[in-house]
Amino acid sequence: MDPCSRTLRITEIVRMICEESAATTYGPSYTKQPPRLPRLACTSKIFLEPALDLIWEELESIVPLVKCMPPTVWEQQGDGRQQMIVLRRPIVSADLSRLLFYSVRVRKLNFDLSHASWLFPIAVHPEVLQALSMSLASQIIMPKIRRLDWNPGKDALPLTPRLLGPDIRNLRISLDQSNASLSLLPCIKASCSIVTSFSLSFNGEAVRHPTLGLITDALTGWHNLEALTVPNLDLAALKHISRLPSLTNLNLFNVAGAESRTLRLEEHLTGPSFPLPWPVDSRPPPPHF
Repeated sequence: MDPCSRTLRITEIVRMICEESAATTYGPSYTKQPPRLPRLACTSKIFLEPALDLIWEELESIVPLVKCMPPTVWEQQGDGRQQMIVLRRPIVSADLSRLLFYSVRVRKLNFDLSHASWLFPIAVHPEVLQALSMSLASQIIMPKIRRLDWNPGKDALPLTPRLLGPDIRNLRISLDQSNASLSLLPCIKASCSIVTSFSLSFNGEAVRHPTLGLITDALTGWHNLEALTVPNLDLAALKHISRLPSLTNLNLFNVAGAESRTLRLEEHLTGPSFPLPWPVDSRPPPPHF
């Protein structure tokens, strides 16, 4: 065996070659550069798996995964900027094998049902997401995902539990305060036990008092938080986060309400994460995604 062949048997070196190819393919000029990484994946079995891992590592839309199902399942309607994927027939288990082959490689997903992204200007009809959720039963669609930015809207809520993998560390989610949406918070707590960064917004709505209790219940299940962005917190939650040794970033919205007007944060955030003195700032909610 020649030295080059022996070198390519070293996993770390093959990974480095693929990463270099990915850096030149998926940079700022993505649409102008040749697809070097997909071509590399096709040259040899040695490069196939690590190249596929990098190609699917981060998604700006769920469209590529939906298109992994047979073309008899879906069709793309419309033209120009008004394109949408719709169902042609029900999804059966045999339709999911290729989708699951690639989805296990996804580590980051940024998905907003309310609009298509610049990279994938194609919307997904809510019926597609609902059918996908039901066809997956209890299976996690991306079991190795680590970062999830998710703005599902009411139509994609049924799919959300299928995205909450056990390895998620960074979770950013936008909900409304309907009973169905708020029921996701206990699911998030149970499914994502090692979250280190959590951001929650309610599409600009003021947080109602019963909602604070659900937020508190979710937060008390996490002990490794490093960053937290939420509209408001009740006293129990404040006491919990004040004892978190790893928390370094806290952003509370300036939400109107009796509790937020009377609660003096500096009286309660006195744990190791918040040595006094420290400033209490009023900040606007983060931008919706």
